[in-house]
Amino acid sequence: MKGRLIVIDQFDHLSAAALVIDGQLEDLLFDPADPADAPETIFCAIAERQVKGQGGQFVRLAGTRAGFLRRTSSYQSGQGLLVQVSGFTEPGKARPVTDRIVLKRRYAIGTLASPGINISRRIVDAAERDRLRAITRERWCNAPEGLGVILRSACDGAPGDSLAADLDDILHCARLLGDAPLDKPSRMMRGPTAAECARRDWCGQQSYTLDMDEGGFERHAILDMIEPFRQVQIMLASGGSMVIEPTRAFTAIDINTGSDLSSGAALKTAMAATRALPRQVRVRGIGGQIVIDFPPLSARDKHEVERALATAFKGDSPGVTLAGWTRMGHFEIHLRRAKPALEDTIMAAFGPDGWPPTTTGPRRF
Repeated sequence: MKGRLIVIDQFDHLSAAALVIDGQLEDLLFDPADPADAPETIFCAIAERQVKGQGGQFVRLAGTRAGFLRRTSSYQSGQGLLVQVSGFTEPGKARPVTDRIVLKRRYAIGTLASPGINISRRIVDAAERDRLRAITRERWCNAPEGLGVILRSACDGAPGDSLAADLDDILHCARLLGDAPLDKPSRMMRGPTAAECARRDWCGQQSYTLDMDEGGFERHAILDMIEPFRQVQIMLASGGSMVIEPTRAFTAIDINTGSDLSSGAALKTAMAATRALPRQVRVRGIGGQIVIDFPPLSARDKHEVERALATAFKGDSPGVTLAGWTRMGHFEIHLRRAKPALEDTIMAAFGPDGWPPTTTGPRRF
């Protein structure tokens, strides 16, 4: 199937979303088992002890799990503050949180501590930028002090009333947060569900088909598309293979040329793996440190592979750091943990015998 397809379905108490481009699964989202773990959830927190060796401090949140705040400023023990879940919460660890609150919508992003009106650089038409700035200034005339906004690239050509609705929603939420008492831990605003993230982030300027009817994952064979991403070995178009093995410390990826013994086999296989890698780590939910063992490459070929990796991951930034080649000849990448690993999600949500799931339960979108 050609084109861009977004499928949103419901499995018991969880929503799930899949992005399919030209018949290939490009991204996959599931609701976290605990809604309080969802990125972008906003809490009123109480500052606790600082951990100097880790460059941050713990904060007390509503519920039993603490939060860990990477220090951007110092808070006294017992001080109340607003924090936002900034990434995937690993089992047994504190929730990663930030005090730089953002309110992300389809057309705009509100920034609570960065005032000003900013427009995406991808919008280059001067008249369009003026139109967007005029709409924003009209809505922003009575904005709370310190509240800024970033107009996303999806604004380009968007209806004025749709942008205005997003801006009004950001203003409303910012005022609620500004009036919130900070004397005890509480959850102020929930993070978006998988379905909400899909409609917000995947329904951009490109034309797309949206299927939200029950049974969409089965109807479009999404469950069959997921299965290859649960396998350790991936066969590449070049004839080689890529083996992906997560460990507790990092994810190891081994690239093999297979039966091809020609002089250009190493570079050909490395380039095929480079093109396939972003989709593999995105759907599998891989984050943290990644160590790639490419076939032996010359210095010139290494530069070519590094440029290809930068191009391949360009659409996935920010959150991607290409650390470069190690002395042992491996290539290291660091990815922000935006979601749990696919296999962990399946086990937590459906159990060892619950996959493939059935689409049952109330529809929540």
